[in-house]
Amino acid sequence: PRYRGLRSRELEWRRANGEALRQYAGEWVALENNEIVAHGPDPARVVNAAREHGIRVPYVFKVEDEADGVVRFGL
Repeated sequence: PRYRGLRSRELEWRRANGEALRQYAGEWVALENNEIVAHGPDPARVVNAAREHGIRVPYVFKVEDEADGVVRFGL
């Protein structure tokens, strides 16, 4: 069974939308539910932008640059 815990919606969205995230390669992304609320090269600015949308604790991750046709995700 799949774990349905904290941020499970965001984790599912990331798994299902890897192709859509390619446009953000090399950037930090703030995701809330199924919506990208901020993105950019500076994680502090991405967090601040998400907080401006009323998100107290944003879910932020880095979309790694493509290498050998693979997009890797990091926290």
